[in-house]
Amino acid sequence: MERKSLYEKLPDELLGAFYCYIQNNIDKGIHIELMNKEIKLIEDEANKRGITVSCLKEMGTSFVSREMEILHKNM
Repeated sequence: MERKSLYEKLPDELLGAFYCYIQNNIDKGIHIELMNKEIKLIEDEANKRGITVSCLKEMGTSFVSREMEILHKNM
């Protein structure tokens, strides 16, 4: 499956979580060229949905935080 079609199928919050994950990798210097391509694909998809980058980051951060809370409760 090509990445573009994967991102098209993701719900907004999960798309945001992928964005945050990939941006974190870029910040760490991990596969910067590849990660920048992925960021562009995600940003293009968010733009199609009318979602700003700041909103995408907020949704992603919120999604990850909720998932971490659930994980800690179940440990």
